[in-house]
Amino acid sequence: MQASCPTLSFFHSPKFLQISLHIISAVGIPIYIFGGYCILCKTPNQMNLVKLVIFNLHFWSTLMDLFMGLFVAPFILLPSMSGFPMGLLGYLDVNIPFQIYVMLTVIVLTGVAILHIFENRYNTIIFEFSSRKVRRALFFIFNYLLAFTFVIPTILRIPNQSEAIKIVKEQFPCEVDENRFFVLALDVRVTHYSVIITSSLIEGQIIYFVIRLLMNLSGKDDRKSERTRNLQKRLFRAICIQVTIPVLLMFIPFLFVIIQVSLEYHNQAQTNISLCLLSLHGLISTIVMLIVHKPYRDATLNILAASKLFQKNTNNNSEPTRNSVPFLIVTT
Repeated sequence: MQASCPTLSFFHSPKFLQISLHIISAVGIPIYIFGGYCILCKTPNQMNLVKLVIFNLHFWSTLMDLFMGLFVAPFILLPSMSGFPMGLLGYLDVNIPFQIYVMLTVIVLTGVAILHIFENRYNTIIFEFSSRKVRRALFFIFNYLLAFTFVIPTILRIPNQSEAIKIVKEQFPCEVDENRFFVLALDVRVTHYSVIITSSLIEGQIIYFVIRLLMNLSGKDDRKSERTRNLQKRLFRAICIQVTIPVLLMFIPFLFVIIQVSLEYHNQAQTNISLCLLSLHGLISTIVMLIVHKPYRDATLNILAASKLFQKNTNNNSEPTRNSVPFLIVTT
């Protein structure tokens, strides 16, 4: 830091971001484990067709949170595409471009997992798994290939670090530490185009499947019983809620990031808080899943009730009885 640099609040510091991200991960890990347990062990037979895709979403959402908050924990200096990792992989001296590649790929794979759920419902409800193996194979190949390759153009254009850090330091003389900063890109256009194209392709497919499912479930289907249709509708509503609430909650911090980059506006405290909120996606998704799906909600309530009963019995056993109260006999 230079002597002329202004004194900033704790919310602007890397330490605030690091502590916050690690706390979120520590709180989330037992909830992630319990959510996975409910999916694998408490999913009823009538939900077997969707069990694996729900677990797939849970797995990638959890991994995204862990990369954001524990493994990478990135400190990002916006609007420049620079920063440094503060997570476990950084302490292990894992190559920074590799950390960036894996973290961004996991984020996109979470989006693909959301898409996979709606494709599964679309295929089950509308086509009933009728001879679409080739189309589905092409669907999966395309989307997973997209997830694993979308960040490669940015990685291939990483600039010379000594020159790039000098340029970024001229823009942010008080924030940049040459010893640990890494510049991903000086020209952000390639990254912007990659993000826009990838998100548009995934979101467009999700919207298509949701519209087709809404049209089908709002009408009649003589091939299925009323009970089956009601189960399909309830499950579809629960999945929509499970996916929509975390996405809506993440929209505001994601919008802040886009505004900062687009308008070249810098507010490190806002960036840090936005990253903390973005790292909550998997945690919120898991909590919503445990609430909206009845089998998981019942399992959670049963465990909470058992825990409360155990605590009550423990407290009762620890209370001294009248006969056990110690007394003193005084003799003369």
